Amino acid sequence: MKAQNNLRAVICGIAIIPTDSITMGPHIGINTTVITANGITIGFNRVQSVSFSEKKSESGDFVSQEFESVYTDTSETATLDHRQLADTDAIILIKYSNGDIRAIGTDLAPVRCEVEETGSPRTFRVSFRRKSPEFSKFVQSLR
Repeated sequence: MKAQNNLRAVICGIAIIPTDSITMGPHIGINTTVITANGITIGFNRVQSVSFSEKKSESGDFVSQEFESVYTDTSETATLDHRQLADTDAIILIKYSNGDIRAIGTDLAPVRCEVEETGSPRTFRVSFRRKSPEFSKFVQSLR
């Protein structure tokens, strides 16, 4: 039954965490990771919309990754948090409806997001497009 649930898993939350707030390991060549938060609480935010894709064309190539999320929480705290993302090396955690969590980026190969604030009502679009040395990793443990 777990295999069927995996086929229907949808993204139900994301967390964007500065790399200086976490410790990760192991790294290269392993498809799972352990993440330890250094004095912060990791919470998953609901988003209006989110998409993530990654692909690798040939052996030895980098992995093309694209991510985009749209937030409608424009409270003062959320506004400051989103604006600070543009200047921050981070990892992105994606939580799926089947309980799986994937990490995009590592503390050694972080993500750098683009942040756009638009519209009425105001929304934030957080996105990136990059070439990564590895695919995203399944989070084995989040402490």
